[in-house]
Amino acid sequence: MTVASIYDLPKGRDVRPSVVLNQIGPGTLMGVGYQPATLVAGGDFVKFKVSRRFWLTIKLCADDTYAVEVGRMVKTVYVVVENETGVHVEQLATIVRELGDRE
Repeated sequence: MTVASIYDLPKGRDVRPSVVLNQIGPGTLMGVGYQPATLVAGGDFVKFKVSRRFWLTIKLCADDTYAVEVGRMVKTVYVVVENETGVHVEQLATIVRELGDRE
């Protein structure tokens, strides 16, 4: 079964990476293996590597909720492992912790 990517959702407002990282919190980021050197910001999303194999993408949707996705690279193809949509700010750290614990 393939999981649809959050990149297919309608574009939301631009997001600042520092705001998203502060909303998640440093303890949660350290717990999932956040690697600051891999941070990529692309307008309405923030993407960074967690652990050795997985990437975590957080996208701000048009309805001001977040969509969170865990994926990994298989050879040269990005494969979505799991995602959550409709995540409110209060739930963001919990969802990141749940999705980031893949190893």
